[in-house]
Amino acid sequence: MDADRFDAVIRSLSPVRSRRAALGLAGGAIAALGLSRAPDAQAKSRKKKKKKCKDAADCKSGQQCANGKCVTGQGTCATGADTCAGIGDPFCFDASGKHECICQTRLQGGTVCGVFGNASACDQCQTDADCLAMGFPAGSSCTQDFGPQCQACQNNNKGICTLPCGVKDPT
Repeated sequence: MDADRFDAVIRSLSPVRSRRAALGLAGGAIAALGLSRAPDAQAKSRKKKKKKCKDAADCKSGQQCANGKCVTGQGTCATGADTCAGIGDPFCFDASGKHECICQTRLQGGTVCGVFGNASACDQCQTDADCLAMGFPAGSSCTQDFGPQCQACQNNNKGICTLPCGVKDPT
């Protein structure tokens, strides 16, 4: 709407003749009618509470659940790096760079940077959920425990529960 038409509309609605005064009245009317965008802006600025994950099934594909948060990986492993298979750099660090761990292939796909806990044993799991059911912490993975560098474990259908790198072993 151009300025002349705006002035004409305001004059027809109000005895106020200045544009500034009319804008004040128009703004008040809009607010009174609830047409203001302020509630919309306030709603968008509110943070949504994110639901804490319990295991990898609660996260997007390729993510792990660690301490109630979905995270991408747990360290610096290159895709496909695996200690047991002797592929790639077998060592990795957690996100802080303080904890050195090993790269392992998850039986459910992907590579993780982790460490074997006190309760880790050969051929004990098939899924990450198996590890959680055995009391391993959130973010733990069922990883490959067989290959040229891990000859003690023989069942190629089962793996070992691996804690996320940097997570304290609760056992």
